[in-house]
Amino acid sequence: MRGNNDAHQRRTPPQDERLELESGNLADLVSGEAIRTAQINHQSRMCFIGSEPSNFNYLVRQTSSQTSQDRIFHFSNRQYHLKYTAHDIDRIPHEALERPTKPLIDKLVRAYFVHINRGWPIVDEENFLDQLEEKDPRNPLSLPLFNAVLLVGAHVLSFQEDFEQMKQLQSVLFRRTKTLIDCRFDQDRFAYVQVALLLTWYSDGLEEVVANAWYWMGTAARTATGLGMHRDTTTSRLLDVHKRSWVRVWWVLFQFDTLISLSYGRPQSLNLDDCDVPDLEYAHFQGISQPEADFAIHQTRLCVIISRTFRQRWALRASREQRTRAAERADQALASFVTELPAPLQMSLANAGTWHAVLHLTYNHFVLLLHRPPPKHRSHDRASQPAGNPDICAEASMGLVSLLEGLYSTRRLYALSLFDVQAIFTAVVAANNELSTSNPLVVVKAVQKLKSISSALTVLARNWSFARGLLRIFDSKGELTLNKGRREPPSDSAQHGHECGNRCHDALGSMSGSQDVSSAQETGQNGGVFASAITPSETAHNSPGSLIGDDGVTLGNPLDDFVFPGAFELEDFLLGVDKDGVYF
Repeated sequence: MRGNNDAHQRRTPPQDERLELESGNLADLVSGEAIRTAQINHQSRMCFIGSEPSNFNYLVRQTSSQTSQDRIFHFSNRQYHLKYTAHDIDRIPHEALERPTKPLIDKLVRAYFVHINRGWPIVDEENFLDQLEEKDPRNPLSLPLFNAVLLVGAHVLSFQEDFEQMKQLQSVLFRRTKTLIDCRFDQDRFAYVQVALLLTWYSDGLEEVVANAWYWMGTAARTATGLGMHRDTTTSRLLDVHKRSWVRVWWVLFQFDTLISLSYGRPQSLNLDDCDVPDLEYAHFQGISQPEADFAIHQTRLCVIISRTFRQRWALRASREQRTRAAERADQALASFVTELPAPLQMSLANAGTWHAVLHLTYNHFVLLLHRPPPKHRSHDRASQPAGNPDICAEASMGLVSLLEGLYSTRRLYALSLFDVQAIFTAVVAANNELSTSNPLVVVKAVQKLKSISSALTVLARNWSFARGLLRIFDSKGELTLNKGRREPPSDSAQHGHECGNRCHDALGSMSGSQDVSSAQETGQNGGVFASAITPSETAHNSPGSLIGDDGVTLGNPLDDFVFPGAFELEDFLLGVDKDGVYF
């Protein structure tokens, strides 16, 4: 026993020495003004001192001899040794440090920067490529960020090339990235915000609270505010490249937080009342090749409207009058927003560019949520909510589906994020409301919309677990009809909608005559609502890997004999259970 104690004493530095090593940064921050006011370069450890209640803020202000520093909240400090910041870094598997071949890296990096980063400018392209080429040893490449960029590049290429190969590569890259994140491999904390945002493009199973986009957004938001990214860094000693990057990434983070929270109906992590970051300007896009600056600026403006409305229109303690006023203010703000859009982003749906389409998907999704009728549960529930506007909802729903058609027909669905898939769910719910009406023309349009949605979902289902579940939710040829024995009978109104939907579906079939699938697709691409590009299957219980459409995904037509799901089908969808009780 004594020998073990002696060995432990030889291995472990004295307590005073350990304290000096580990807490020296605190002393430097409080009393080392020369260190504190130095340039925050690539290798510095940036310290955010917080707002007035923080003791760090108080002591820095108290010991500072420069009054010009009083409005600065980000200071330089010496970097910790990695052994004080990492976790089990000695146990990182060698595989996590490997890289793909150079040609594959180049292809994945290009796919990411061309198709994703121009609209969501999360990574400074010029700086990243300099790091990749190792031009400056003082500015090393973040390995977790490198893997995350490749992962999103593989996501894009999975829509364009060999799906199985790219899907397997995504899994490998996700595992490497997460391993390095869990070990806190990188000392650049800003990279953790970027990585968390990029990982929202990966669908990691069915868990949606402690994994996937919701989880990673929470990680990104907490890390960003810990770094002080919600504060203005204009007068700080950050490098210019970092100042620009922080502004861009903060607003991307805000948009993602707003849209994912809206989709799930959960509280936002970020509040603009706590933020004084400058608005996006064209100058902030320096370092991004061919940036979609207009999209990024106006999508941010739209998300500001959504965020403020979300906190007022659906506030838990708001009265009916307050909710009504919030909806009215939102309509006024949206009208101004649309009026002030630059010409390339105006509301024309013909030949919409990728980022133009994404912007208006967001717009129409929010309009649908804002104006759809309240759910018909109990009378006192309805009394607490403003009435919906069916005309506005019909226009927004058609706009959303038309944009989706355009992205589908031109093979640009790779541009959609998880919250865009959630927007499709909203469109399905809106079409279901239309199916229950007594007007056959409205029902015809609803059936057409659902056919269009099903085709897009068939492609998205390969990459998004939520899309795969949503596609199964209304496939009555398989899951729903086989489980009808345990379903409750539909209400009269639901039965009426089903019968009317079937009549309209039959009418559509007779109008199309003997058109084959290719001619139906051609009609859709020329401006009409396209028919499903998938062929009926004998069962809806195929494995996810066998879902194929016109570009290689096999799945039954979800709109043959369409029936919107009841409570049991929704429960199975949310739980991920098929007819035999097996989790898909």
